[in-house]
Amino acid sequence: MANINPTTDPFEGAYQRAKPNQWIKDLSQRKRGLGLVKRINEGTYGMEVFWIKSRQTTWAVWPNHGHYKVI
Repeated sequence: MANINPTTDPFEGAYQRAKPNQWIKDLSQRKRGLGLVKRINEGTYGMEVFWIKSRQTTWAVWPNHGHYKVI
């Protein structure tokens, strides 16, 4: 497993990272729509997101490489 360090990742610096209780728009090919960030796990660089469209809670990658936009 690769170790992702968001403080030194050159692809992550151009995008804003989400925080708990913020809305995000999924821009990936999965087209999950709008989601509410429930919590962040800094140990695994993941964020738990409740997606309105599917009414499901899933984990997404927290360091933003352009796959989501903070609303």
